[in-house]
Amino acid sequence: MPDLYFYDIPGVIHDVGDAQDPTQIELIKKIVKNYVAEDDCIVLLVVSCEYDLEIGGVARLIFTDLDPKVKTRTVGVLAKVDRIAEGMGPTWLDIFNNKTRKLDKGWFAVKLPAGVDIPWEAARQQEREWFQQDTLWKSIHQEDRNRLGSERLTQYISKQLSNLVADRLPEISREITDIIHTCDRELALLPRHTEQNAQYTVTNAIGKFTTDFFAHIDPGNLPKPFTTEVGLIYQVNGSYDTMRDGVSEKTPRFCPTIKPESGALPGSSPAWAQLCAKGEIVYLDRVMEYMKQSSRSMRLLPGELPYRIVPHIITDAVRSWQDIVIKGFDEVRAETIEHLNALVRTHFAEYEQGGLLAIVQVAPRKFGFAGFAREWIISQGLVLRGSFAEF
Repeated sequence: MPDLYFYDIPGVIHDVGDAQDPTQIELIKKIVKNYVAEDDCIVLLVVSCEYDLEIGGVARLIFTDLDPKVKTRTVGVLAKVDRIAEGMGPTWLDIFNNKTRKLDKGWFAVKLPAGVDIPWEAARQQEREWFQQDTLWKSIHQEDRNRLGSERLTQYISKQLSNLVADRLPEISREITDIIHTCDRELALLPRHTEQNAQYTVTNAIGKFTTDFFAHIDPGNLPKPFTTEVGLIYQVNGSYDTMRDGVSEKTPRFCPTIKPESGALPGSSPAWAQLCAKGEIVYLDRVMEYMKQSSRSMRLLPGELPYRIVPHIITDAVRSWQDIVIKGFDEVRAETIEHLNALVRTHFAEYEQGGLLAIVQVAPRKFGFAGFAREWIISQGLVLRGSFAEF
């Protein structure tokens, strides 16, 4: 069963005394609007027949200021019907008969004993006798008399509440199912009861984690089809592709011809050069000039090419990749740590309360194979001397 709440909302006021806070007027209006705006709320609009309906604060809100849907959930109740002013009887009867101030659920009329402490049944009996004897109300049509008295009102409200609960039962059932599933997931995160000692339990958990991690770094372990779950090797492929494209942009395109005046790349250039390298075009005359400058101190036969010039040109080209490769290693390291953290949560989340999870989570932060490679690249770049780019 859902929770049923009954709220006795204060009447909407239009004025306050000299010693009272005037902000209470708007505050009470906001309270009323917030409560009656709920879709599963049945509004019991009680109007005293001592006063003119036009000055009824809540009635004015429902009939003029609020969403028209509120009227479809409102049950009207005329109270203190024994105090209707002379000449106002027909006006209140029109409201009771739903001719004016129409509500989808109609109006009821009740008369409660004023300040007299009598049993419930006796009060209901007095109410029934009064409606049968009063000149104004005994003229009500027989089919409308089931809306006279507190007992009939109670029966009607009970039926409305039952219908509301019945309408919400499918939704309530879904909510209960969701709560059960949530509880099951939370219970699954708790450590399983084991008869083995703590050392065996921890060793077993680490062994399963290690096996799973090796499966994630196995290039032969293909991703699961039609899912977003991938192994580490496939996850870092994007970073490697970016690094490869960056290296390609930096790699010089060596062209075995003299630089043309137009600066265009000759069509005789090897196809692989255009595919593998997208960097600056280096023509034959530039290479020859570099070789000439580098071999001035050497004793060479005519047409002889000093071998050490070739690896120096290659080394200088590779040196331009340094920033790109370092950035690539940093990205791979970050993705690897993120992947490791997810695996750690999967295998050790149930040991969070005992502190084992926090201990294991420190390991990915110390993970540094990519850091070693990064430092090696920097050190290799620093020891290179000279630059082919000067020519």
